[in-house]
Amino acid sequence: MVRAGRIVLACVIAVVSCRGGGVPGHLDPLADTEVPDPGEVPSGGTAEGFLCRECAGDADCGGGVCARIGAVLSCTLACASSSGCPMGFKCVRSAADPTFRRCLPMSGSCSCTFLNEGETKDCEQSSLHGTCRGEAICDAKKGWVCDAPEPAAEQCDHEDNDCDGTTDDGFVDPASGLYATDEHCGGCGNDCGLLVVPNGHGECRVTGKVASCAAACNPGFVDVNGLPGDGCECEVLGQKDPPNGVDEDCDGIDGEPDNAVFVAPHGSDANPGTAALPVRTVQKGIAVAVVKGLGHVYVAEGVYEGPVTLAEGKEVYGGFAKDFSVRDPGGHESLVRLSDCPDTPPGTVNVACSAPGASTVFSGFTVEGPTCSQAGRTSYAVHVRNCGSALALADNVIRAGRGAAGSPGSAGSKGTDGVPGKNGAPAVDLLLPYCFQSPTNAGGKGGESTCEGVAVHGGAGGTAVCPDYDEQFQTDDCPVPGTQNPTAKEWGQDGQPASSGGPGGPPGLDSLISAVFHDPFEDTCSTPTWACSVCELADYDVNAGRGGDGAPGTPGAGGGGCGNPMGTVKAGLWTGSAGLPGGAGGAGAGGGGGGAAGGVETSKACSDLFPALGHHDLGGSGGGGGGGCGGPSVGIFAHNGDAAALAALTEPANAFELAGAGGPGGPGGASPAPGASAGQGGSAGPHLKTSF
Repeated sequence: MVRAGRIVLACVIAVVSCRGGGVPGHLDPLADTEVPDPGEVPSGGTAEGFLCRECAGDADCGGGVCARIGAVLSCTLACASSSGCPMGFKCVRSAADPTFRRCLPMSGSCSCTFLNEGETKDCEQSSLHGTCRGEAICDAKKGWVCDAPEPAAEQCDHEDNDCDGTTDDGFVDPASGLYATDEHCGGCGNDCGLLVVPNGHGECRVTGKVASCAAACNPGFVDVNGLPGDGCECEVLGQKDPPNGVDEDCDGIDGEPDNAVFVAPHGSDANPGTAALPVRTVQKGIAVAVVKGLGHVYVAEGVYEGPVTLAEGKEVYGGFAKDFSVRDPGGHESLVRLSDCPDTPPGTVNVACSAPGASTVFSGFTVEGPTCSQAGRTSYAVHVRNCGSALALADNVIRAGRGAAGSPGSAGSKGTDGVPGKNGAPAVDLLLPYCFQSPTNAGGKGGESTCEGVAVHGGAGGTAVCPDYDEQFQTDDCPVPGTQNPTAKEWGQDGQPASSGGPGGPPGLDSLISAVFHDPFEDTCSTPTWACSVCELADYDVNAGRGGDGAPGTPGAGGGGCGNPMGTVKAGLWTGSAGLPGGAGGAGAGGGGGGAAGGVETSKACSDLFPALGHHDLGGSGGGGGGGCGGPSVGIFAHNGDAAALAALTEPANAFELAGAGGPGGPGGASPAPGASAGQGGSAGPHLKTSF
């Protein structure tokens, strides 16, 4: 048995490196089952000498069996149990044929047995991701154990997962050697996708020798202002960018900077008109646009002096911030003003069109009309001539100026004097000691006038009636003055018309010649030595009142505004029409008639005793009043608008501030002379004078 054992060892050593092909019909021994050892001792034989020798069939195995051991067809022995197998082998039952048993190396490989346990060699493992190489060590029970890892997809873990010789390839920038992917920026696990950016995302950027996460904009969005809080705030709406308050192409300027001249208060007309070097005046900006063939003029907030004349086909926009980054006419006012009213151009802003279809725009400004200093001048904020739909005036504030005053109008004519009233008749001696048949003395006739169909006659004078000094007592033995009540006919009549005629004058009171003297202090009567030389007067005024003047004629109405409020347009300039004539002065009202004078009552005793003293006297009658008429006047009115311009400016897009005003019309002519004062009431007839 010892000899046989030595033979087995020699054979095993001899066949460790055996290689061979496969034998049809034999099963893979790895799928076989080991047969328990019953304590049998190997009997030896020539077949043991062929163990682990590569074979193509059983004939190559000296009576043994050719079977697959590991990956190679090798010779083995049939056995009943492991005790019948050489050292380092075990008896294994075939899974496909349990009746078939053979001896196989415990390591499962003929190249690794207990004889060379611990031996090493190069090894490798391959997969779809590559091949990893390592070192294999012989384990008599396990076979060759290879320490090469299985190739895997490369991951950012600081390992060469696919065994291509480069650690974290695909995650490291070859040029900089930095981790530069969005998921692993500056190192594994630093994911830029966790960065929150409105309308954007996080991305890894390499700056110098440092890789770090930064904000990036999604397609169609741009970070114009550079503020991290609002992310990519500007959405690209198109390649063209009209200056409409929205930066549609997100280039940082609302408009087309390559197609524009820039104007700002801090600029100079010697500059080229770029955003960095703007010109100073709006007119210069328009001129530069014409010379350079640019379509737009952009005006920053500030105050600019006019006049400004637009050029056809050019678009002028105000309301930009000083740096031109934002356009907001409400928040950035561009004011154009003019100090006075020139001959030409006439307005603060002017445009005369001659090329139909050439788009001309003036938008986003505040325009102030001038205050005119020369008489009759018209103030224009915007003057437009011969323009149609190609002219766009929008989003402007138009602030009206003030036109100059018109020239004075001519003076009105003086009214005609009223016709004088007739004087009243003189006093009359009745030659009787009593009133026979109620005699009267008629008043003077009023002056008669008619003005424009309106009667302005003076009132007739009062009529004198029989005198009665003492109406309370019917005796003249002891006269006592009392209240006298003149009759209506004694009063002067009112002038015409009734609403403004002068009032009639009051009548005078009667007196008395008597032989008896009444002492008012003692209330006694006596006959003095100078009998019939006593003249008793009434307690009140014995003189007749003058009739009141009629009211003066009212001044003529001022001339009306211009007869044609739209005026006329000549050579593109508005001219106001003349003012309408002033109205005639109102008629002077008739004066009131004078009241009748008081009469003189003579007592019968005195008439009988002294006939030379006369008898009752009728007072003089009142004189009549007069009337009169007024004359016409002319005024002039001035206006500040141009009908054609106003039609263009009243588009809903423009706002108007009518703080200014047209110049006042020239002063009207001197007010028409008032109607002449009513003729005065005629004087009462004179008292009868008696000598003593």
